[in-house]
Amino acid sequence: HQAGHAMQIVNTDEGLTMQIRPELIRLRNSFQGKMREVRLNQSAIDCLALVAYHPGATREKIDELWNHPSGSVLNLLVRKDLLRVEREGSGRGSILHYFTTERFLNLV
Repeated sequence: HQAGHAMQIVNTDEGLTMQIRPELIRLRNSFQGKMREVRLNQSAIDCLALVAYHPGATREKIDELWNHPSGSVLNLLVRKDLLRVEREGSGRGSILHYFTTERFLNLV
């Protein structure tokens, strides 16, 4: 352990991971707030999986792959910070592309 470093490398069952030092978790939480548990129904999990396997997919592409309207589920996942949106173009004709977030990767 080296003094002055905020992160440490820890050997876990999954292999080596980089984590914030335990004594700094309270400080991080004061800036970010605690990570709340995310509970998702099966539809949200299915939709999230489609975006994870097809990064940058549009709502139309996800609807086609899922064979189900995905708009409300995508909005929920964006609000929960599990997906992010990148807009292509501007105005009403812009195309939205969906990607998983860092928070999603931390929960997996």
